[in-house]
Amino acid sequence: CVETNQEFESSMKAAEWICTGKYHNTKQVKAVGRRIRACATGMANTAYGYHWKDVNVEGPTTSP
Repeated sequence: CVETNQEFESSMKAAEWICTGKYHNTKQVKAVGRRIRACATGMANTAYGYHWKDVNVEGPTTSP
């Protein structure tokens, strides 16, 4: 999560954090996780008021 500088081991763990904190378990974790993953992979701008980034994805590499 870019705004909070928190790292989660998966989008599902991030979804659990969102569901228990922001929505008090009123949203479904799987649906929230899919939206977070879409944001982290560049398919959406934000998810649930936050920007997400996948820290496990390596950027482009160049060879000398």
